[in-house]
Amino acid sequence: MKKQKTLTRILLLALALSMMLVCFVGCKGDGPDEGTENNSVSTNGGNTGDDELGDSLPDDLNYNDTVVTIYGWQSTVTEFEVEEYNGIAIDQAVYDRNKTVESRLGVKLDYEIFPSGDSNKYPTEVELHTSGGEAYDIYAGHTRMNALCTTKGLFLNLGGIENSYLDFDKPWWNKSVIEKTSIGNNFYICTGDIAPSSVQMVYCIYFNEDMITNEHLDNPYDLVADNEWTLENMLAMNMNFYQDDNTNNIADIGDHLPLVGANWDWPALLHGCGIGIVDTDVTGEFVLNSDFIGEKSINVMEMLEDTIALDNSFVNNSDGDTRNSFMNEKSLFLITQSGLAATHFSDIEFQYGAVPCPKYDSEQENYISTARQTVTMYSLSKAVATDRLPMITAVMECLAVEGYNQVTPVVFDTVMKYQKSASADMSDMLQLIRETAWFDMGRIYTNDLSIISDRPGMLLRDGQSWATYLDGTVKTTVKNQLQKLSDDLVGFAQ
Repeated sequence: MKKQKTLTRILLLALALSMMLVCFVGCKGDGPDEGTENNSVSTNGGNTGDDELGDSLPDDLNYNDTVVTIYGWQSTVTEFEVEEYNGIAIDQAVYDRNKTVESRLGVKLDYEIFPSGDSNKYPTEVELHTSGGEAYDIYAGHTRMNALCTTKGLFLNLGGIENSYLDFDKPWWNKSVIEKTSIGNNFYICTGDIAPSSVQMVYCIYFNEDMITNEHLDNPYDLVADNEWTLENMLAMNMNFYQDDNTNNIADIGDHLPLVGANWDWPALLHGCGIGIVDTDVTGEFVLNSDFIGEKSINVMEMLEDTIALDNSFVNNSDGDTRNSFMNEKSLFLITQSGLAATHFSDIEFQYGAVPCPKYDSEQENYISTARQTVTMYSLSKAVATDRLPMITAVMECLAVEGYNQVTPVVFDTVMKYQKSASADMSDMLQLIRETAWFDMGRIYTNDLSIISDRPGMLLRDGQSWATYLDGTVKTTVKNQLQKLSDDLVGFAQ
């Protein structure tokens, strides 16, 4: 049976490779699973550099060493400026990217990093830059930072720039974030291979492959290939795994736990089941997703409540604790970001793997990999002089192109580096996770919507009712907040 499953998986992946045309996928329709182009693995995603995809930037662009300023943030991964070669592969790739952009366009990139980790203070800094006549050309903050700036009317509509070099149809841009935040042709934030975090900060499920083998459980790689990597099947693997290692009769981080994740990670399982937060209706208005406020989300949350109460899966307030639980071989599954291995798994001695978050059921068309809010978003200041915009858009496009060609392949290689044995399965899954990177209006603008994106994990942690939360806060307060947000974003584009 195992040989048959493996053969099936190889054939399916080979077919998927032959059919894949683009790398990043968009999510349209009534839920995040609708409109995602496919589940397959792309030969371009995580491009090796051997067959670089051409871009549309003219060869003769030369801005005579004009300085382009970029205001970044203290990302947990290398994203912006590297002073010199330092022997760290990803850092060197970012360094090479910057030098290539400067050489191709005849510009000088000048980065400054926002000194605080407090996202609420970032808009204040941007406002000071703007009012003082010292606005940066490009603002690259994490998701919530740029969303907060957008709702203050500080950023330019990226869909209305004349003579722009931004080509959002190319695979180095994530289409989901544009489609999910656009009202008409109005949108203010973008990401993709321009941000190394967009490759590394996408949710997935890491699993201890040695434990899977020892417990005689179905291999998640086989389940993905057979279209049976579903929430129900993953949670069924949790049964009878728990061990009370510290004998205190309480499920805690010191025990053998089947599934762990910080409270802000658990909502990724809800979204993986095709349940968004915000959609666009036929009139172009933002509305709450019907599955999110309906029976489907209640069913998923009840399944998660059961695995916590009955199987002792664990919701924690620290991703460090859950990460260490997995690294110390005390947990079977870990909900986390896809690039975690590049930063933390160098000392692991067991075989591990990574797969997307599971589907709701086998009828769901596509896997969905929610992006963490620590993904860097790129925006343009409204205060930038109009005659500089073609140059600035060329710089952003070139950063994305060279990120795709030079940085993303190195990120993949680094994530793979610490495996005990090279695994084609792992490489295929990293491609799939990247290709299905998904954003949602409700996650991006969650600060304006009562922190709605984090609530599922908080309620699971605290043992509170999801249905009560939906009937109260969501259908009253959040609904009104969403209408105001929609009106504001339309107004800012005028």
